[in-house]
Amino acid sequence: MNSGKLDLFYFGDIGNEDAFNPAYVCAQEYVAEILYLIASRAPYELPQAEIARLLGVGQEILQPVMDSLLRIKAIESRSDTYRICFPVFLKADVQQMKGILSPASDAIGGTLEQLKSQLVPLAQRFRCHGQFTVGRILYHVICDSVFDDIAFAYLEKSRLLCTSKPQPGSRDYLIIGYEACEEVAQNSSLLLCSSNNYACDGIRFNSFGDSDGRRKDMYRFMRILDSEPHELEQFLDGAEDIEALL
Repeated sequence: MNSGKLDLFYFGDIGNEDAFNPAYVCAQEYVAEILYLIASRAPYELPQAEIARLLGVGQEILQPVMDSLLRIKAIESRSDTYRICFPVFLKADVQQMKGILSPASDAIGGTLEQLKSQLVPLAQRFRCHGQFTVGRILYHVICDSVFDDIAFAYLEKSRLLCTSKPQPGSRDYLIIGYEACEEVAQNSSLLLCSSNNYACDGIRFNSFGDSDGRRKDMYRFMRILDSEPHELEQFLDGAEDIEALL
């Protein structure tokens, strides 16, 4: 029987490629389908025998996969039933969120429009004003410095969300899951995703946004240099990549 799937994204230190690495564990066959089946049901509703039946595989094949997911605490078990241990956004969730968030986005947009006469002169004082439009400058200041910095810090302090989670195997990362379908993907495709920074000798290299692909910046360059230098070739594919790095 065909099943839906989850697309998974990892934020933080997922570590070496071993039994505790979530990307390694979740790349196994059937994992994307297993996680979708569990996430689409109420917690501790779906037993392993039913998962095996829905996927059309034997429990002896499924068991080591389930054990590896339990090891990294991507799922939890109770009486041979399971629940997901990380945030998941399904198609039905996105449809509900649109109804909740649309009024909020209208209110935020309206407030920014009212402040336009104050914000534009401030943006024109940036040294990069000659190279970038006011709209692009304000996009980075408001979305990066405000939404992805001040607002995140406030929400984290208020315990409404977390940006860090200690994990098995001496890791610290977050897993976020999305149902693999167009209705969900179109809400994040090419939108801002995160801000990453690398500082050296008083200079900060900032990478902000989501390029809908592999982002190549100083932050990732230095992390790979420290842990997996053999992977650095991806940053030297051509002149455009080198310019993006600088």
